Amino acid sequence: MKVQVLQDSLSKALSLASHVVSSKPNLPILGNIYLEAEKDKLIISGTDLDVGIKLSIKAEVSESGSIAVPSRLFVDFISSITSGKISLETEGLVLKVQSGIYSSSFNCLDGDEFPAFPEKGKEIEVDFESKTFKEALGKILFSASTDLSRQVLTGVLFEFQKKQVTLVTTDGFRLSSYLLVGDYDKIDNFIIPARGLQELIKSGGIEEAEKKDVKITLSENKNQVIIENGVVEIALRLLEGKFPDYKKIIPEKFVSVLNVDRQEILKAVKVASIFARDNANIVHFNLKSKDQTLSVAATAREMGEGSSIIKCSVSGEDLVISFNARFLLEVMNVFTASELKLEFSGPLKPIRIIESGNENFFHVLMPVRTGN
Repeated sequence: MKVQVLQDSLSKALSLASHVVSSKPNLPILGNIYLEAEKDKLIISGTDLDVGIKLSIKAEVSESGSIAVPSRLFVDFISSITSGKISLETEGLVLKVQSGIYSSSFNCLDGDEFPAFPEKGKEIEVDFESKTFKEALGKILFSASTDLSRQVLTGVLFEFQKKQVTLVTTDGFRLSSYLLVGDYDKIDNFIIPARGLQELIKSGGIEEAEKKDVKITLSENKNQVIIENGVVEIALRLLEGKFPDYKKIIPEKFVSVLNVDRQEILKAVKVASIFARDNANIVHFNLKSKDQTLSVAATAREMGEGSSIIKCSVSGEDLVISFNARFLLEVMNVFTASELKLEFSGPLKPIRIIESGNENFFHVLMPVRTGN
């Protein structure tokens, strides 16, 4: 293999591909980045067998070939040198790198040992507008569980109906749902690991990725999906198991409804969380319909307490209810509208939070039982 590439392009591509490379791999080959030179491009790939990333950059190729180079050492070296042209050349299983005053060599493994990227099938293919799809993921991925003992909850449910797809995440304490409307067919639902979808969001800074549609294709063996946006391909092993019947969790009848300025309630919860961090991270809401106010309060055991009173629109019953402050902040931070609507079913029942006038995107949050 003999090839020339630009340092900036190579460094960005390596940074992305190396995200899925383990520092302590079960197999030696998985601690490497795969490089393959062909025609006018250099293909870069990394994998941990559950998630694989492949992308290519422009290159001047004198000799085609492939090799597997130690990930951490190679990524750190390329990111540290001065921008400009880099020459990559293999001699047996040694990769020699030259760029200006910098030179290095890396002891590598045979590229043929690297796990092959899965082949795309022809039966199921779904297209999403890139910006909208990434926006949807950015608003729901935080609700996915990180508990591997309930692996199905570490993913995103793609629920297909005619002309629409609903994306759902939940960790048992909160639930996020985003409805995408488009020219979709009714196909079998599937669950994609949230971790891999995070990599898709990170790819937004690579060259022209934002201008391309996102395409999801089922692999030939039907146990993986390949997600691509014209620049990056991400292969993800589908999660097996049945996703919970999330619709049972979503409240439908409400005893109180609160319309409030998003920035005001966000600030009030942030201030209360200062006191809450020494008391199980619990904040208390007190809704008063007559006064048209919301009180947000928290107590730091034996040290003090803090509260804020916000003028807002309250309809229905007065209500006192408690929440985990971190969960509240994570939910409110993903909204962008100026006003939020909080719908309450009772002091110990889940609430639904939406942007006023937009029910296609919402969160459900379980309250905290305080014993008071």
